Order: sequence, then C-alpha cells, then structure tokens
Amino acid sequence: MESAFSKSDQDKKIKDSLSFSSVNDINDEIQIEFDEKSIKRAEFMQSKAHISTFKEYPVYVEFYGINYSIPVHQQNVHGKQIDEEIGDNTRKLIIQNIHGFARPGEILAIMGPSGCGKTTLLNVLADRVGTKNIEGTIKMNGNKPTKDSRRFIAYCTQEDVFFPYLTVKETLSYTSRLRLPREMPTSAKLEQVENIIQILNLSKCSNTIIGNMRIRGISGGEKKRVSIANELLTDPSVILLDEPTSGLDSSLALELVQTLKELARKQQKTIIIVIHQPSSQVFELFDKLLLMADGHVVYFGDSADTVDYLANEGFICHPNFNPADYMLELLNNPTTKQKLISTYAKSIQSDSSGKLVVEKCFKRPTIPDDSRIIGSSKHKWEATFIQQLTILTERSFKQRSKAVLSKLNFIQILGIALINCLIWFRMPYTEASLTDRYGLSDKSSSSCDHGETLNNE
Repeated sequence: MESAFSKSDQDKKIKDSLSFSSVNDINDEIQIEFDEKSIKRAEFMQSKAHISTFKEYPVYVEFYGINYSIPVHQQNVHGKQIDEEIGDNTRKLIIQNIHGFARPGEILAIMGPSGCGKTTLLNVLADRVGTKNIEGTIKMNGNKPTKDSRRFIAYCTQEDVFFPYLTVKETLSYTSRLRLPREMPTSAKLEQVENIIQILNLSKCSNTIIGNMRIRGISGGEKKRVSIANELLTDPSVILLDEPTSGLDSSLALELVQTLKELARKQQKTIIIVIHQPSSQVFELFDKLLLMADGHVVYFGDSADTVDYLANEGFICHPNFNPADYMLELLNNPTTKQKLISTYAKSIQSDSSGKLVVEKCFKRPTIPDDSRIIGSSKHKWEATFIQQLTILTERSFKQRSKAVLSKLNFIQILGIALINCLIWFRMPYTEASLTDRYGLSDKSSSSCDHGETLNNE
C-alpha cells in the first residue's frame, strides 16, 4: 500500500517537474523573442545615425505662461443679439499658465482627463494654431521657434489621413523619397523604410492597402503605427505624438513606447507625448510628467515623484494600483480635482506663469551658436522639382488607377457613350442645333462626375 502511494507521489512530482520545465521553456522563448526585438531596435537606431539627417546638437524645449483662448460667439435670442450681456471682447480660456520643459533623451508625458486641453497644448507647441490667440513663451535651445525650425518637428495627430489605395510600404516609400535628404541614394531610403517597418511590427501588413471607412484595409492600431513611422522616417529633432497608443493592445503599446524611449536615449531626441491612460509599465518609461485638469497644471516634475507628491497632499495610491489610473480617478472627481489645482497654484503663487519653476529645474548646457542648431537645411526642399513632379505623379496614378481603370468604370463609360450616341445620333450641323450640342456636352460631363462619385463610394 505504501509503495503504491509512494509511486503515485513520484508520478505527481514527475508531472509537476515536467509542467514546470515546460513553463520555463515558454518563458525562455518569450524572453528570446523580446531580446531579438531589442536587438533589432538597437540595429535600427544605429543605422539611422549613419544614413539619416542626424543632428549634431540636440534640441531643448521650454515653455511657460502658455495661455490659449478663443472668442465667444455672439448669441441670438429670438432674433435679437445680446451683446450687452456678453460683451464684444469676451474670450474663453482653453489652457491657462501651462509650463514645462523637455530635454533630449527624455520623454515628457502630458496626461489628464478628456477635455483638459492636452491636444490643444500639443498644437500650440507644434505651432498649428497660429499666434493670434496665444500668450506665453516657447523656446527651443533658448530661441523662439521659426518657420525653418518646424522642419525639425514631427507631429503625429490622433486622426490619421492617408491615401486609401496605397499599401503601407508604398506610403512610407513615397515619404522617404520626398522628405529624406537628396544626398541619400534611393536604395538607402528604401532600406530605411524596411528597417522602420520591422521595428514597428508592420511587416505583416506592409503589402496591405491602408483603406478608409468604405474600403477595407489595415486595422486602426496598424494605421496609428504607420502614422508614427511616417514621421520617424524624417529623423526629426523634436517628436510630438498625440495619443500614439490608442487602438493598440497593452503589449504593442509597451513595445512602441520602448522604441520611442530608445530613440530618445540613443539619438538624443526630444519626445513630448500626449497619453490618456497608460499601463503601469508604460508609465514607468516616462521621465517627466505634466498633469493637467480643466486647462490648468496639476503637477509638473519627475514622473517617479508623482505618487509621493499625491501622498503628501493626502491621496495615497495603493502599492499594487496603477498610478495613471489613480490620477485619472482623482481628476475625474470635481472635489479632489479642484483641490489639486488650487494646491499647485499656491505652490507657484509667486510666479503664476511657471517661469521660475522652469528656470529652477531646467538647466540647458551652453551650446555655441544656438541659432545654427535650429537653422535651415542646405535645401529648401529635399526633393528637386523634377523629383517631386515624378514622385507625386506616380503616387497619384497608383492611388487612382484602381478606381479609374476598374471594370465597373470601363462598363460605365461605354454605357454612357452608347446612350449619348443613340440620343444625339446624326445631329445636323446647323445653328438651331447648337443648344442640343451644348446639352450633349453638359450631359456627358455630369454623367462622368456621377460615375466618379459612385467609384469613390
């Protein structure tokens, strides 16, 4: 009896050891896969340093006292304007006294609940809203941004706009041929496209059309990664990203932010990212954090110190709780949100613009001839006029060929031509038939326009 029990115990131990070893094998395979991806990312960063427009000096971004307002439109009540109550110069503040800085080699994350002004701030930093409604100071390496400096700023928006009939590889190839330096050979540009496709996990969909709402193509997460790849190809000094992880699962979001982190660290890129609700692993990759609520600053500083800052204010985050989720939970509560806004405003009461905070924490090394760093490149356009004409013509033909040269379009044109010939057959060449000929041309053009609309749908 005892031998039977001992034998069963031995069998159980053998099964447990086998299952444990299989789990270890799976973990080893996963670790090897992550190591291979890390090696590929490292090779990609190294290759970009040699064949791209890598800058000799990095770019330091600082901003303080940023206010953005919009005019309040006049309202009508029963057909009568109420200008006396509203006033002619009433404006609504979207963001107020926003301040912060971003160093090369670091990631500045802008977080906050929906509608707090994160995207507005990013648009202001990217100079996409003009200067009419903006107050405050924005500096790059100690100088105000110019039109030439915008060439070294990449901006990935939330909404992706691409040609739906082009594949992922074609889209990136045309971008590289148009925007990369003309000194680079075409083979090096296409090699760069292949590298970034592998790094951002776009190999499976590289030959798939992008598509749109009516045409099936790549997924929303893949389209977001194509948007990021489209900007990273140009090797910008400052990279602004608006919700880059939206539409991605937690694993791909982590891998994407890790890629951005390595890009910032190894090539001294300045990265400012707007993110809504990152995972705890993604949150740990951020160097600086700008927390916003209702257009105000709630916290700015090291992301690692955020939990301690909230604990000092009486809001203790549990050890196993995601700090990003806890912050959004606090800022979605009107009482705690107002308390955090008031507390931070009192801490910088001596200088509401935040200039002293930036000057105290932000130390930019002395670099000779700062204006040269944010200066213009050798050429106004990287591609010559002939190259632009050739590339854009080729791209337009590829985009429209599938619709224009489709079987449906051929049948439609032949049908319209046959109907018009039957109606206006043997029309006499007299003055009385001029209006009939005019009707023929008008009918033909309207029929072609209607057919083009059907093809687009």
